Amino acid sequence: MNSVVDDMRMLIDRKLFEDEASLDLSAYRSLLVLHPELRLELALHRYEREMVSLGRAAEIAGLSVEQFKEVMSARGVQRRITERTSDEIKKESGLLVEMA
Repeated sequence: MNSVVDDMRMLIDRKLFEDEASLDLSAYRSLLVLHPELRLELALHRYEREMVSLGRAAEIAGLSVEQFKEVMSARGVQRRITERTSDEIKKESGLLVEMA
């Protein structure tokens, strides 16, 4: 394992990465490209812990909202129905009117 750490330090020392955090981020992104199923797990985790909305979770997973709902159902994940305040509804209604 030490050689991996040494190799990572060498990449930073050679200025191929600004710092350890930028190398970690690049490695993380590469991992998600190589293993796209991990994106689904991240999306489910974040959705279940109310860190992201249904739409954002589907986006993270690389699925449509309907596909994500199907996965949730298959996995026994309950959908959250959030209540919006009257101010939020008025704001959204105003945006819809402006778009029309």
